[in-house]
Amino acid sequence: MRREAKGAAHARAGNMPPASSAVAPRIIVRLFIMWFIGMWFIGASLQAFA
Repeated sequence: MRREAKGAAHARAGNMPPASSAVAPRIIVRLFIMWFIGMWFIGASLQAFA
C-alpha cells in the first residue's frame, strides 16, 4: 500500500517540491476536514452558548 500511495502522491504532485509530495494527499485531506469540522463545531457551540 505504501508503494502505491507514494507513486500516486508523486504522480499527483506534478511540479510541486518534493517536501510536500512526500506527504500523502490523503493525510492532508483528512487533516483539513478535521480542522474544518472542528472550527464549525466551535463556532456552533459559541453561538449556542453566547
